[in-house]
Amino acid sequence: MKIVGILFTVLVLSVFTGCVTTEKEYSPVLREKGEIVDLIYVPSRHGSGLSPSIDMDGKLGLQLTSISVAEKYVVIFRCEKHGTIFIIEKNQRKTKRLWERFKKGQQVTISYREVYETRRDGEKLERKLVDLDFLDAE
Repeated sequence: MKIVGILFTVLVLSVFTGCVTTEKEYSPVLREKGEIVDLIYVPSRHGSGLSPSIDMDGKLGLQLTSISVAEKYVVIFRCEKHGTIFIIEKNQRKTKRLWERFKKGQQVTISYREVYETRRDGEKLERKLVDLDFLDAE
């Protein structure tokens, strides 16, 4: 009897709420002329120092603080047709290779895909552009 109650509840919920699915979809690869707006390099850094501290008993002391920041490469492209700006920095290995290949002001062909969030609610379809997925530049 308990199983029948659960099945009935699921059936009622699916009838009233409908079946809504959301997924990401990608356009075919698009190519557009563009330009290297900037190439940024931030070297790695390491620093340390002493700072005052208070323990659980209220006693004052000194604490050693150390921080390391990895080097970072950033490549900024601007598409000629739409003026879209791509700031490439997530995958540092790929970004470093791009950074080494190009010079500021250089004309390139940018390959990318449009990323859509598609929501289906029965027969109704909503599709919204949510991101641009940079692939490469030549």
